[in-house]
Amino acid sequence: MSQQELDNALSAQQAAKAQVDAQRAAVAQAQLNLGYTNITSPVDGVIGTTQKKVGSLVGRNESTLLNTVSQINPILFRCAIAEAEYLRLARREASSKPGQKQANVELILADGTIFPHKGRLDAIERAVDTTTGTLMGQFSFPNPEQLLRPGLYGKARFVTDVKDDALLVPQLAVQEIQGLYSVMVVKPDATVEQRMVKVGERVGNLWIIASGVKPGEKVIVEGLQKVQPGVKVVAKLVKTEQESAADQPAPAPETKTKRAEGK
Repeated sequence: MSQQELDNALSAQQAAKAQVDAQRAAVAQAQLNLGYTNITSPVDGVIGTTQKKVGSLVGRNESTLLNTVSQINPILFRCAIAEAEYLRLARREASSKPGQKQANVELILADGTIFPHKGRLDAIERAVDTTTGTLMGQFSFPNPEQLLRPGLYGKARFVTDVKDDALLVPQLAVQEIQGLYSVMVVKPDATVEQRMVKVGERVGNLWIIASGVKPGEKVIVEGLQKVQPGVKVVAKLVKTEQESAADQPAPAPETKTKRAEGK
């Protein structure tokens, strides 16, 4: 074989290999295009209403929304947290062991019921919203029954602080004037004394009193507008469950009172 014939054969071989590589590339491209016909979800969850039906033209270079899938187990709940609540929550989380976040967050649903599964703090926004003075908190709740869905309204409730032997009085007994708080106390001689108090957090229809009142003392919850410091009254004890009826004024000089409770 002459050198010319050898060179021609090698050139033909290289051209044939190039054709094979080009056909392989065409097959790979066809397989890739075929893969676009199968739509898979990157997460497990609940799928929404289909935006595009079979036969709809979906452009390759167009951002076309086909559907939306939401992860709901666990489901994330976001709500605003006040600065003071955040500080107490952050200190409580810092005192817990690393990697052991307690599931102690309750979720109150829109109908007033409490979600049966407790959640935990998942994340807190980087910075405080200066317009509202709050941070956005994110809580994670297990949702095996798939009861919760994205967009539902609810309230997160969690313990930020524990006060032993806290002194509680009804909110109706506390008067506020220009940022100063006071209560009317019935002394052992049945005379009324006005006490300035330092209040803490509210607990239901009760108010934590940090100072100013001692356990066992009687504070007036009804008829405050009819009494003055130094006058004598006929005091009548009422139970906490009956405080909702304390809006009606009592006949003078009778005044209903509630004993301050240590709890």
